[in-house]
Amino acid sequence: MVIIFLLSGVSVLTVSARELMRKLTRWRRFERADGVVVEVRSQTLRLTTTSKLKPTVMHFPVVTFSTRRGEAVTFTSETGDSGPSSRYAPGQRLVVVYDPDGVVGPMLDTWSGMWLPNVMAVVAGVVFMAGGLLIAWAFGDRILGR
Repeated sequence: MVIIFLLSGVSVLTVSARELMRKLTRWRRFERADGVVVEVRSQTLRLTTTSKLKPTVMHFPVVTFSTRRGEAVTFTSETGDSGPSSRYAPGQRLVVVYDPDGVVGPMLDTWSGMWLPNVMAVVAGVVFMAGGLLIAWAFGDRILGR
């Protein structure tokens, strides 16, 4: 269990930190464009099948925009909103940012759209690593048989 937590934490932290660094090194090159919501994809998240909590419904906008070169690009945002209905609607205009070289995918021009997925993944990686270390510290004698 300790090894699984530690390896999971290291893996998530490595991948997310690499992506965060990629964004940080390229963000000055990002360009802005006006996008239009063409669809809102909803996904129901259930914590467990026996949970008495109501399932959470997440809504992710699918946005299309044109680059400076005139290329049409459509993407689904990594961030959205939750609740019974969405604040996004087809035809709604949103500002997006994109990397003209295509190294980083397009995203909504908000702090959460640009940074939240990577920051959350870095935090998750650290939490998994800390969990593994905490398990090793608390139960090390039993795990290692000393």
